[in-house]
Amino acid sequence: MLEQHRQQKSKRKSRLTVAKFGGGVIGKNGENIPLVVERIKTIREISDAGPLVIVSASKELTSLAIKVGEEYAFSGVGELTLLSNPYVWIKDSFMKEPYKSNFIHELSDCFKKVKRALGQIAENKEFINVNRARVLAYSGEVLMGIALSYVLNSYGLESTHVQIENWPIVTDKNFENANFLEEESRLRINHLVNPLEDGKIVTMGGYIGRTKDGLETTYGRGGSDKTAANITMLLKDVYDVTLDFEKSSIVLSADPKIKNIDRKELEEIHYLSYNEAILAGQFGMKILTPSAVRDVYEAGYDIPMVITDFRNPKHTTWIGREVDINGDSIKIVTGKKNCALFSLDINMRKSFRDYMKKIKRFHDFYELATDEINRKSRFLLLDGEFAKRNEEELKAFDEYATVEYGLAAITLVGDRMAEAPGVVAESFVAIKERYPKLNILDGTIQRPTSLILLVVSDDDAEKAVSAIHATRNYVNKKVKLADYYTMFTGNLGWSVI
Repeated sequence: MLEQHRQQKSKRKSRLTVAKFGGGVIGKNGENIPLVVERIKTIREISDAGPLVIVSASKELTSLAIKVGEEYAFSGVGELTLLSNPYVWIKDSFMKEPYKSNFIHELSDCFKKVKRALGQIAENKEFINVNRARVLAYSGEVLMGIALSYVLNSYGLESTHVQIENWPIVTDKNFENANFLEEESRLRINHLVNPLEDGKIVTMGGYIGRTKDGLETTYGRGGSDKTAANITMLLKDVYDVTLDFEKSSIVLSADPKIKNIDRKELEEIHYLSYNEAILAGQFGMKILTPSAVRDVYEAGYDIPMVITDFRNPKHTTWIGREVDINGDSIKIVTGKKNCALFSLDINMRKSFRDYMKKIKRFHDFYELATDEINRKSRFLLLDGEFAKRNEEELKAFDEYATVEYGLAAITLVGDRMAEAPGVVAESFVAIKERYPKLNILDGTIQRPTSLILLVVSDDDAEKAVSAIHATRNYVNKKVKLADYYTMFTGNLGWSVI
């Protein structure tokens, strides 16, 4: 599929794949690295340059690094070998000389930086800001990018890694949830282009950025996806570029881990628009970080993206700017737990929206129907922890503002739902037929995104998703039948159905 897509694209630029491998794919302690190498070989064969490979830390390593950092902030001590042992194993298992010896020096240099940062953390009794970023960078993504380059060379694939002083991702000084500065970053792309033009595979860690002053920063959770998207944005004018997210599976119509989901009803989703991918990611689809797609979408770019099952690469989900006019009305049913409902005076609505987007840089919230009786605007925040951390600031907008926790947002994703009247009613009926006592606390249709949003308690989230998903195929068939009748009857198609 990837090769066929490549052949259809413009021949004026060299073909380049930016391939991102997450921690789940790399595996615990890097156990899946041989499979990653094989995928990189395959991608290289269908590319004119590269590939350029973005990596996360190995599975569970970031959580370990956070635990160690917090231990140093609390007591001044922690088990540092927990962070270095995976790299020693990778070195001994997958590297040959002279790359093994070279990596030992890189490993030592990185952990000197980790120890320095931990010393500052212990002294200040805070695991925050640049020291937090340094611990995570030099024990995690930056070091994994270095390690993979030496592994690739050991396998006979000429590779180089991006040096931290040449880091192409430039960000602001929001150290723990940094914002990408595209124009400043564009000044550094020669550090990527030059080795690519020399025929090398280039590796670098995701998640990590640097300020213009050279201070390390981190993106938010799932930031390696965002790094891959930002790198693709920087290279789109130089190469015929495709962004490939190598994952453990492609997109399905619902999360198979949800209780009571009928596996036989799950369908592979082979195409999503940018809008659909962003919404699905915001509302709990864990396979892709929504900010990665949002950055490309809001910049106005049209960059092809693909989610590839790295164990079965013929299985893919493509993501593009165009709406799938022949696709299902309901592509995905998903849910996001741990949400919060924030209510404030209706006159503060615009100020609150501007504050969230421009000051807090927080986009994962939706406005629900106004409480006209009490003159309250109501916003559903998709991150309850964010609401808790910032509750004092939020309530400063209105002394009578309230925050309600323990809520879940259930959503149906599909650009064509605007053409399918009655989907909300079908969803309510599906839930009530299967779970009569389940209380739907709220519901809304968001225009123009065609987002259908239901609010339930956290405890009822999985029940609601499974009930709606069970009717997904029925509703989609109903819509297609209406389309068929419309061909002959005009707008009477839905009336006939």
